[in-house]
Amino acid sequence: MPSKLVGVVDDDEDVRTSIESLLRSAGYRPFCFRSAESFLASSHRDIIDCLLTDFNMPGLNGLELHRKIARDRPSLPVILMTAFPTDVVRRDAKEQGLAGFFVKPIDGDLLIDKLEDVLC
Repeated sequence: MPSKLVGVVDDDEDVRTSIESLLRSAGYRPFCFRSAESFLASSHRDIIDCLLTDFNMPGLNGLELHRKIARDRPSLPVILMTAFPTDVVRRDAKEQGLAGFFVKPIDGDLLIDKLEDVLC
């Protein structure tokens, strides 16, 4: 079975690099982007199996990105991550039906468990 494709959107290069390494070591094929806009402009938006996105980024935030991608791919699992969790962000993520919500720094084992759960 081919490995699953995971989009990773985060404006922090260190976060992108560490998540990319984690995903590769778990057998996933990550595609990393530094902004929601660069992800939306990419052809990868149509082929990924799951999207992992930061909330707080310049331009579109992670929830805005979810709303845009959900128009074309409503069943795409989206996992939100943030270093600044607020009750409002948690509530909005839940109301939008995101597949997961993680507070940075992310526990790699928990993230892989969540990916396995949403992608099986």
